[in-house]
Amino acid sequence: MTTEELNKLYESLDAERKLIESQLSEVSTKDPDGGIQPKRVDYGEPDDEDSYAHEVTDLDLNLAQEQRLKERLEEIKKTQEKIKAGKYGQCDLCAQEIHPERLKAMPIAALCISCARKTK
Repeated sequence: MTTEELNKLYESLDAERKLIESQLSEVSTKDPDGGIQPKRVDYGEPDDEDSYAHEVTDLDLNLAQEQRLKERLEEIKKTQEKIKAGKYGQCDLCAQEIHPERLKAMPIAALCISCARKTK
C-alpha cells in the first residue's frame, strides 16, 4: 500500500473508532476503576416482575452490544498501531504478507488466510 492509502485507511479507522466510542457511551458507563460497565435502566419497583424482566433483558442486550463494540474497538486500535509501526499487512502469526485482496475486503485482518484457517 502507498503512504497515501495507509493514511486514508488510518483516517477511516479513526472515524470508525470515534463512532464506536460514541456508541459505547450510549450502552455503558465508566466505572471508578476506569473500566466500562453496561448501563442499567431502572424500570421501577424491584418487586415488580415485569419491570425486573425488562431491566434484565436490557442489561443483557447492553452487555452483548458493549462486548461487540469493545472487540471491534480493540481490532481498530491494533490495526492503527500496526500502520504507525510500519507493520500493516503482516500476519501476526507467521509475519508473512497478508494478501492485498484480503486486506481490501477486511482492512483489520491480522492473519493471512493460511494462519486464519489453522486457528479455526
